[in-house]
Amino acid sequence: MDIRERIAQANQQAVACIIDSDPYWVDIRPAGECVEGLEDHMILHSGPPVDYDDMVMLHKRGMVSAMLFEGWAKDEKEAVEIIRSGEIRIDSALNHNTVGAGTGIITKSVAMNVIEDRRNHTTAATFPAEGPFQGGFCGWGLYSPEIAENLRYMREVLFPPLREMLAKEGGIAIKPILAESMQMGDENHTRQTAADLLFDKQVLPRLFEMDLPKEQIMRTVKYIVETPRFFHCYGQGASRAAAIAADGTEYSTMVTALAGNGVEFGIKIASLPGQWFTAPAPMMKGRYTSTQYTEKDQLPWLGDSCVVETAGLGGFAAAAGAGCLGFMVWNLHPAKVMMGDTGSMFLGGIVTAVGIGTGTEFVMVICCAVYIWEALSVMIQMTYYKLTKGKRLFKMTPIHHSFEMSGWKEGKIVMVFSAIELFACVVGVLLQYFGN
Repeated sequence: MDIRERIAQANQQAVACIIDSDPYWVDIRPAGECVEGLEDHMILHSGPPVDYDDMVMLHKRGMVSAMLFEGWAKDEKEAVEIIRSGEIRIDSALNHNTVGAGTGIITKSVAMNVIEDRRNHTTAATFPAEGPFQGGFCGWGLYSPEIAENLRYMREVLFPPLREMLAKEGGIAIKPILAESMQMGDENHTRQTAADLLFDKQVLPRLFEMDLPKEQIMRTVKYIVETPRFFHCYGQGASRAAAIAADGTEYSTMVTALAGNGVEFGIKIASLPGQWFTAPAPMMKGRYTSTQYTEKDQLPWLGDSCVVETAGLGGFAAAAGAGCLGFMVWNLHPAKVMMGDTGSMFLGGIVTAVGIGTGTEFVMVICCAVYIWEALSVMIQMTYYKLTKGKRLFKMTPIHHSFEMSGWKEGKIVMVFSAIELFACVVGVLLQYFGN
């Protein structure tokens, strides 16, 4: 069996862990009791591992806030000194089979949802939403006595009725909610209206059936229904539990973690679960719903919430494909918009992620023949220029400019290059499905 066959079989096995997963929400417990390897005087954060001095300000503030919340320091100055002394161990939440949205700050006293994958026999923990405003240090690196009190209130007042309900019911199935909400238009990351309502349908009637004081139940119900995207954390936990089952699959190239810490963006792959592959964290582009903020207020990629994309890469690719079709309408000659380097690099990242995640890296090399030749032409040109002390092999690079300088019209270049790319894709697909 050659390496390609081993990778293909391994990826099928890893993907089966995702498809066959059967996650249940089974408990709410302090992180010190349910997060794997979480020790006393230890703080977890979102994204790949990063030292305190290299962290973005949100992470630094979250670390200090966690110190104050746990009573490990009396003020900010002392907290920073203790952290820098090495007395506090800092690590990535994803290294401990847990997920932290935003800054992802987790310490032993923070309450966590426990998600059990009953098919794969794995368990993951995920931090619950911090209430209607979600403005706490766990998610956004903020702190005040009120925020700390809210975390204690959640743990000691809001969650006990949910714990009793879960103990009585034996857990709440997560996969049916995910499946039905996707059929209703939710992608279970940024859009979760349907998922929230389906979750409420499962949980609220069971809460009202509990033999508990009405006032206590109503406080918990109010917390659930008034918190936007409440279900997101359960999708995160279910995704992580399935990814844990795929971790350690020898030869698999499937992506099992996708996260940023504001400094680096990183991925993990199934065959190397203990290793991070990182690059500088990209700036995210998009519309701002308020004129109060601009791109100057934006931080590079921060958070673990894209763990849900690792369990639904096809949806990610489909969304990108639909976006490209929309772009092409406005890019037809004469073009009204241009993608530029930012858009091109983003699409290249998607193609790379899809290739790695599906084990089709070799096929992608064939299917991306034109793009690879474009990049190679630049490297060849620069190398030749340096070796020959100023001579050029091509008239201009990337290579399509050489044809342009040779008298080819823009339309002809596009048609010829598109035809070559179409042929390469056909060859790649045929090799994938019929090659040995």
